[in-house]
Amino acid sequence: MKQVFTIVLLAVVLGGLIFINRALAGRHFVVSGAPGELIFAESFDQPDNWGLYDDGQLSAEAVDGTLRMSVNAVNSGAFSSAAAHFGDLDLRVDAAAVDGPIDNAFGLIFGLQNQDNNRISDDSYFLFQISSDGYYRMTRTDSGQERILSNWIQSEFVHSEIGAANRLRVTAHNGLLQFYVNDQLMQLCIPDDPAGISTYYPSLGCVDGQMFDGLEGSSYTGGRVGVVAQSTAAGGSGVTVDFNNLVVFVPKVAS
Repeated sequence: MKQVFTIVLLAVVLGGLIFINRALAGRHFVVSGAPGELIFAESFDQPDNWGLYDDGQLSAEAVDGTLRMSVNAVNSGAFSSAAAHFGDLDLRVDAAAVDGPIDNAFGLIFGLQNQDNNRISDDSYFLFQISSDGYYRMTRTDSGQERILSNWIQSEFVHSEIGAANRLRVTAHNGLLQFYVNDQLMQLCIPDDPAGISTYYPSLGCVDGQMFDGLEGSSYTGGRVGVVAQSTAAGGSGVTVDFNNLVVFVPKVAS
């Protein structure tokens, strides 16, 4: 009788755990702290809480105290993220493309919502990227659909050429997103049409849009953070980027 009771009890407990697991699906603990507080740091000496992999074409590996991202396929990309989730943040990382074409793209991914599955077609996230030929841009992907919020703009503040080190920073506070390269606030070319695509030409400037110091009223609601490296159709494969000293602060309250 006790054995039967135990089996029934275990069945009830298991059923309860399944119910709780389903109820908590998609919910995550969000790391928080006081304004200006350092709440996360990763030197990549032993990045146990990061996604490391190598499938022969795309890889994220810990190499000599850096996170090395490699893209050995044309017009493709690789990313790696921390397990933790963040709300408003001040995210920073050191990055340098160390091999491959200067026509590349690499930078920060944030607000990543990966739906707790292995598919990328339903992921949502923001990207802030630079290239080794001196450009920067910002995009938003919502459930797998990418939208260019500020297209490639050339800047003297982006340290160009292979091997050049750059310090990237993203802040998200009360719906305002701002982006920095080497401590310089970068302007965005935001289209006038909320559903439009950012268009920027060096000779014409921001076409059918305006230049802003940040993106107001973004759809950012928090998520995971990480780094990304991409190859392009024009530049080709062989992109290798080293990332180091990734930190997350709580944004300071403006005085």
